[in-house]
Amino acid sequence: MRVCMFAMMMPAHVAGGMEIHTLELCRGLASAGHHVSVITGRHPNGIEYENVEGVGIHYVDVKATSKKPMGGKALEKLGEMNSEREFDVIHSQSFAAYHYISSGLKDKLGIPIVTTLHGTSRGEIRSNLNQGLSLTLLPKMLFHIYNQKRYSERFVRGCDAVISISKELTENIPREFKITEKKVKTIYNGIDTEKFKPADSEVKSKYPGKRILLAVSVLHRQKGVQYLIKAFRKVHERHGDTHLMIVGEGPYRERLEQMAREFGLSDLVSFAGKVPNNDLWKYYNAAYAFIIPTVRVEGLPLIELESMSCGKPVVASDIGGIPTVIEDGVNGLLVEPGNVDMLVDRISRVLEDRGLASRLGENARETIVDGFSREKMVEDTVRAYEEAISG
Repeated sequence: MRVCMFAMMMPAHVAGGMEIHTLELCRGLASAGHHVSVITGRHPNGIEYENVEGVGIHYVDVKATSKKPMGGKALEKLGEMNSEREFDVIHSQSFAAYHYISSGLKDKLGIPIVTTLHGTSRGEIRSNLNQGLSLTLLPKMLFHIYNQKRYSERFVRGCDAVISISKELTENIPREFKITEKKVKTIYNGIDTEKFKPADSEVKSKYPGKRILLAVSVLHRQKGVQYLIKAFRKVHERHGDTHLMIVGEGPYRERLEQMAREFGLSDLVSFAGKVPNNDLWKYYNAAYAFIIPTVRVEGLPLIELESMSCGKPVVASDIGGIPTVIEDGVNGLLVEPGNVDMLVDRISRVLEDRGLASRLGENARETIVDGFSREKMVEDTVRAYEEAISG
């Protein structure tokens, strides 16, 4: 099958969850014998083309941004490649291929289009509100309302199939976009369970005698790391052998470091900075437990899948797509978003009960291997393509 993937950004631009997911899906499709071409925004180093493990990535001369769909030059590249050999299906990450429909090119070429939604504008607005009301958030919320009306609604209705990555999105998409439930296909994000598996880690040896509590996140206020630092102050009073490690970069880092200093935790909280996705397994495997304190309405976070695949007990916010994977008390523990006392209680439970921590970790690994592998994601995606092609 010949697949043309439209993605506003790829890991060459930013190593976010959607970008990593897109490359992982394309790699999986290519390794399964499908021909995959990606059209994405301008490469930061001016590269026009590269082949990554059998995936041809074309960088066209448009600004790489998550705020606007790809325009004329992306459609020109599509037309050029399609004239050489026709594609069977177009796959758009979010509304990247909006203009394929709005320009009338879909009617001309007749290639079916599938889109994957990692979230919705309403979810983004809720995420902003979860930070607390402020005038600074008003422009962001107005943008998401505009984005919904300007791009998302028309685009989603014009697609032949819509892939939802979580139970929450599967329930919300038909209602939000006024499409039939039949049009929505639930396909969970999948990861490489052989890369992310229980293993020894050199990172752990740098903290002898310590039980590491780990968070991996872009450091924005929405990600809730401030609540984790507040909780850790109380957790450490009870469990003096704990150390909090925060992996990631972002505009909120300075404030988080200041918070750690104000709480007298400078020596007990490490900021490891940005770590390449290929190296994250070392950090997951160094951890005693993994924490996701987000107040953002997440789609289906890869960090959740990756840490669970490494056999770690996870304490995570009960929001967005997170409970799609975690069954509270079975393969992880869920907390109310932003509730510091609940975070303290649940983290303390896995620290005090090693049997519970072990059970949660074992069940977590089993959950990911059985239902969230890259192979299953690829298999389900190909089935969605085939249904879109057959009409």
